[in-house]
Amino acid sequence: MNGSGREEKPHILDSCTGCGYCFLLCPQNAVQFFEDSGYRINGKLCSNCGKCVFACPVDAVAPVPGCCYGTEQPEWQQLEDRGFDAVVIGAGIGGLFSAAALSRKGKKTLVVERLNFAGGRFTHFDYEGAAINTGACHAVPFGESGPFAELIRSLDLPVRIINAGGMGSFFVSGKQYAWRGILDFLAPFSRQEKLELQKLVPKVLKAGQPEQKDLSFGRWLDRHTSSSLIRSFFDRMFIFGCSMGIEEIDCIEAIEIIKKVYRARAPGVIEGGCGFLIEKLVEQVHSLGGTVLTGTEALSIIMDNGQVGGVRVRNRITGSCKTLVSKLVISDIGPRDTCRLLLDDCNLPVSQGKDHNQPGAAVGALPISPVPVPGQDDRGPAQDGTSGLSINMICDLPLFSKGSILYCLDTERVAGIARPTGLDPALAPEGKHLLIAYQLLKSDDTAREVALGLTDLQAIFGEDFSRHCRVINTGVFKKGWPVNRAAQGRDHPPFSTLEGLYLVGDGCKAPGFVMVEGVAAQVQKVLDRIN
Repeated sequence: MNGSGREEKPHILDSCTGCGYCFLLCPQNAVQFFEDSGYRINGKLCSNCGKCVFACPVDAVAPVPGCCYGTEQPEWQQLEDRGFDAVVIGAGIGGLFSAAALSRKGKKTLVVERLNFAGGRFTHFDYEGAAINTGACHAVPFGESGPFAELIRSLDLPVRIINAGGMGSFFVSGKQYAWRGILDFLAPFSRQEKLELQKLVPKVLKAGQPEQKDLSFGRWLDRHTSSSLIRSFFDRMFIFGCSMGIEEIDCIEAIEIIKKVYRARAPGVIEGGCGFLIEKLVEQVHSLGGTVLTGTEALSIIMDNGQVGGVRVRNRITGSCKTLVSKLVISDIGPRDTCRLLLDDCNLPVSQGKDHNQPGAAVGALPISPVPVPGQDDRGPAQDGTSGLSINMICDLPLFSKGSILYCLDTERVAGIARPTGLDPALAPEGKHLLIAYQLLKSDDTAREVALGLTDLQAIFGEDFSRHCRVINTGVFKKGWPVNRAAQGRDHPPFSTLEGLYLVGDGCKAPGFVMVEGVAAQVQKVLDRIN
């Protein structure tokens, strides 16, 4: 209670990044979304359950001081201070893939996740009957033919990927064009541009020579075309798939991605949504004797004479701590946060400092290094990640029917729009459609960025957008956490010099693979090394 006798309620701090997880998880709909100001908690609707507090990846929801938001889970109480064959830090898609595979090998596996839900950015929550995702658009970039689908099959999961009938479609100059095959996108281009593309595509598919090293894909395109529309075509593809434009992504990395997209032919979506896959992964870990423990934060990774010794963890509800003994630790929280766990006082003298981002921090002796931050070069300004914005909408009309993804070539902000209900109608209420627009976050003024995105959507769909579309919420994903921990092509390797420590997930993707395809490919490499 406060001094006026009114019950205190959690409130959202200015440090909120706008991911929207609290909004999607609130059982009372007390977290409300405003297009011009982001997320706010309505104290009159709030039941003080605390779910928003533990759903926030950046601790931007202030809890009520002294309020108890629950008791220790039975799984936590049963842990005691006992050993495990493997401890996985983070229940994102990379961590859960790893845990399921290790459990199938008979290893006693524990997954600890600091948030109160599993899946991270690759899950969804039901909102008004729609499967509103936490960031992944329910999309599988390479459909049934990529490493993501292959890993699902190897785990014998009852999960189906529905392939799209083609690559998608384009919006340019007020018209929509179908893109079914690799060369079926020429319609929007002029005769001269068609000729350039017919020469350019084979060059891309055969490219990769050493002279392209340290060159951005945009600079490489400059050598082969002067068409702004051709440049926009590739730019929007990479923004939608990699959260990077052609001037930022490395040429060789971009070309490898294009080759893999060419071989895959079509993207897909997971039947039942990405949250269905997370549910099945968690079920499999538990059924094989493992545990997925949410609301549990890793405090430090213990190093013991060049080996992993275990993980120190804390129950976020009660604050109690335990030491988990394990000689195998897989981190799914990114290279930088993994470094922070290794810089704990139990591993380094206090005088050497904990924050490796500060000058003079002792990181030279660490078994892994933070993600390197490149200097200014042909690929654009230094960065260790990228920032994006998704706009989630429920519509009475499909608004576009040619493919499950609409790439937008002449918009101000929106790079592409996913319509997963084109492949799985059950992801929205009957007769409705789920649309997810994606754009780069180009400034710190989120309200302005949202407004520019909505202006684009109005320009694309005209009056149909106002009449038939309703914005549910937006999700902002800033570099570092909870996603985009490394820019595409600048990922950290999965192996360390500390015996028993491996890295998976965002920030550690395999080269040449986008999004969850890169995560799955790198997980498989880690599993092969462990085996």
